[in-house]
Amino acid sequence: MHPSVATAMMIDGFGSGIGFAAFLVPARLGAAEAGQVAAFMALGLRAPAGLTLVLVRRLREAAWTGTGFLALTTLRATAPPPASAALEAEG
Repeated sequence: MHPSVATAMMIDGFGSGIGFAAFLVPARLGAAEAGQVAAFMALGLRAPAGLTLVLVRRLREAAWTGTGFLALTTLRATAPPPASAALEAEG
């Protein structure tokens, strides 16, 4: 399966539209998957490839979110206490 650049842009655009339309669904669970599968089928591509694309995107989001939380935890552990806490300790 080798879609053209135009097909890839249509798939991504349709996925963005689904994300915009499904903003009330928490984490777009189910809506993003159904939308990508529908986009792939409408363009004559295989449905499992669309589902795989969404699952890989979700895995990528989870990896970056985990990296961000790890960085935040590390930075908070090494950060000096706020100035207000120091003033309260002195007073």
